[in-house]
Amino acid sequence: MGGGNIVLETTWNFVTGMGLPHPIENGLAWHPTLGVPYLSGSGVKGLLRAWVEEWMDELDDNTNQRLRLRQSWFGMHKGDSGDNVDAAGDLIFFDAIPVAPVELTMDIMTPHMGKWYENGGKITNPANQPENVPADWHDPVPVPFLAVKKAKFLFSIVPSQRLVDKAEGKKVLDALIEAIEMLGAGAKTAAGYGRMDKNDAILESLQEKIRKKREELQRQEKLAAMTPLEREIAKMLHAKPDKNLKDYVLLLQKLENGHWSDNNERKQVALKIKAEMEKDKVWRLTINKPEKDKDYKRTLAVMKYLQ
Repeated sequence: MGGGNIVLETTWNFVTGMGLPHPIENGLAWHPTLGVPYLSGSGVKGLLRAWVEEWMDELDDNTNQRLRLRQSWFGMHKGDSGDNVDAAGDLIFFDAIPVAPVELTMDIMTPHMGKWYENGGKITNPANQPENVPADWHDPVPVPFLAVKKAKFLFSIVPSQRLVDKAEGKKVLDALIEAIEMLGAGAKTAAGYGRMDKNDAILESLQEKIRKKREELQRQEKLAAMTPLEREIAKMLHAKPDKNLKDYVLLLQKLENGHWSDNNERKQVALKIKAEMEKDKVWRLTINKPEKDKDYKRTLAVMKYLQ
């Protein structure tokens, strides 16, 4: 075991993929199959690796521990500092995707000295190249771009081959939370973009939905393996309006109301009722209190169909 899932909610704007081709020059990364803004798994891995290598406070006085975490979590490349072999890391980083519809907004950046940013290092004669010189006579050039205003992202990290213990898995997620809270994810983090906070309530809600979906899939698989009569009974019990009503009571009511006309089916249902009553320790062939012993009466009612 190890790794796990967390949901992080943006505290302000988030943007990534600004270098991608786009009609207005600055793109936004859209998931290739889901069509939603996302942060690639490689981006999540790179962010966490930078945090471990440069900023993780608890490793400040322990270079060997920092190296061990880098090699263990992210892998090794022969020739890098401290790496003597090529090896994959112990963790797999999945794309961070929204768990709810996101809200988009239009933002604008206004670079005043675009030519300086592009060609400042190539200036040979400032007097003859005034457009490339950083000065206050340049006009701002508004550049619009799309950004994510509100979003809740699911981050998932799982072990690859070696099992990562629970403590190590928690350490990975805690480090990721710290990295995103302090550094931000995506682009324009220096301007405050990409900061996120942990949201446990949404993660718990998501896990509950997954649990119910898994249970429903398992139920459907069981139904598919049943006989038609078993399937009918299972669906009937699953859909009963009063969850406190005992299964055997509901089936006996259906049986006595003539729900099944085939004698063989009636006998199979009666056997099912008997098994349920025996399990509940209410199958009673001797009477305790005349006129008031419901279990005895139900036992006799079922016995009629077992003859």
